[in-house]
Amino acid sequence: MRIYYYLVIIVGLMALFSVAGIETPTSYALDTLGIMNIENIQSTTFFTSIVAVFLAVAGAGILIGVLTRTAPESYLLGSLMASVLVLFVGDLVSIIAAVRSYGVDWITYIILLLAAPLIVGYLISLVEFWRGTD
Repeated sequence: MRIYYYLVIIVGLMALFSVAGIETPTSYALDTLGIMNIENIQSTTFFTSIVAVFLAVAGAGILIGVLTRTAPESYLLGSLMASVLVLFVGDLVSIIAAVRSYGVDWITYIILLLAAPLIVGYLISLVEFWRGTD
């Protein structure tokens, strides 16, 4: 599948988690950025950590883009797509932690069973995007 299909599915799941009221890093980011409510976002430490994560992923994307000799616009798009993957994995970790706090461990295996193929497929599609064969 193309990277854009995975991107739409993952962003849709993250939006669904946020609208459902599940406290995930994405819902915190939306709250902090003022999408859910309007606040002063630049004074929070969470905003600083989000900027640091985006800069680190952008730097990694530029490094990968230089090493694989892809087009310059792929540097920006690839790093943005990789940062969506980082946010999605963070959402899954927080959901698994919330489920484990209820004492029901078998549901975490079902979540991993459903999410693992999506993450692996996204990673494969991301590598294909950077190689230019997407």
